[in-house]
Amino acid sequence: MKRGLAVTLALRSKIDLRTRYPEDLGLFADLGVGTVRLEFDWALLQPRPGALDGSAAEWFQRFVEGAHAHDIEVWAALHAGSEPRWFDDEGGFGDARTAGRFWPRWVEAVAERFGDQLDGWVPISDPIGIAAPYAGDPKRHVDAVANTIVAWRDASRILRGGPPVATDLHLGMQAATDGTVPALQRARAADRLRWTVWLRALRDGRLQLPGVRERVLDDLAGSVDVLGATTALDLRGLFGDEELLRWRERLGTVVRRLAEEGPDRPLWLSVRTAWPHRAERLQAVEAAVAALGEAVADGIDLAVVAVDPGIDPVPGGTGGGLVTRDRDVDEITDAWRTLKTVGR
Repeated sequence: MKRGLAVTLALRSKIDLRTRYPEDLGLFADLGVGTVRLEFDWALLQPRPGALDGSAAEWFQRFVEGAHAHDIEVWAALHAGSEPRWFDDEGGFGDARTAGRFWPRWVEAVAERFGDQLDGWVPISDPIGIAAPYAGDPKRHVDAVANTIVAWRDASRILRGGPPVATDLHLGMQAATDGTVPALQRARAADRLRWTVWLRALRDGRLQLPGVRERVLDDLAGSVDVLGATTALDLRGLFGDEELLRWRERLGTVVRRLAEEGPDRPLWLSVRTAWPHRAERLQAVEAAVAALGEAVADGIDLAVVAVDPGIDPVPGGTGGGLVTRDRDVDEITDAWRTLKTVGR
């Protein structure tokens, strides 16, 4: 694993990555990016159950080769919000049989085709988000969360012995919308779901969900090599010194809590700083860099910081990218690059 600055890329971002990736990789290499987390789009690569689509697989092959030519690692994200329609039609992760039948086959297909060429795996990004569509039905929601944890365990079994495996838990500090008891209860439940359930499962192999008897999943404990998470700027429509200070404090808390509550592994933190005003976004990035530098100075093993997304998906440079949609390098790029303490 290359310690330092990374970026996240997805084909669904509409940023011309399919045709511009050779120059994009060269640009990232010049900026000191050592790692790319690339979404291996399940819907694109497997439009039907079974083998991978040949032309799509060839594109990913060329991308990996191009990245390695620039000495950039490629970590494959196997589920980052895109599922084939046929998988959804069969029940998706809301159905244990469907998930148990098709998900391992998908992981096996990518591992067989690309396993000896990749530098790492991110089996599932934002697993709680995958279960979110079932939130209206408490039982189905709990089942979907359990199914994603089992799917993670299945993927880690398949990928074991190859490149390292990382999580991508979407984390933040859950705040109540108001001071009422129901709002406080919802915030506590959301916090427990995003933090305690997954981190305990990875640490101890124990699956404990509301209304369900605790169970131990074989091969789940310690099934991660890099403890990864994504967090986002959450100023809730306001911007000022007070909000910036809270963002800086929250980001520091996320890093420290991840290190304390998860298994003892190097950390990979992806940060999203989309904001409609560029000057304010620069301040948010500078605050993030300061918070992460403080965490490293305190002894947190923050091995990788990823800018998510790597390329701004919207015109105007307010979508959170390391570089703009036109691939311009600006003061926001420079601010991220000052994070020299990562991995040291």
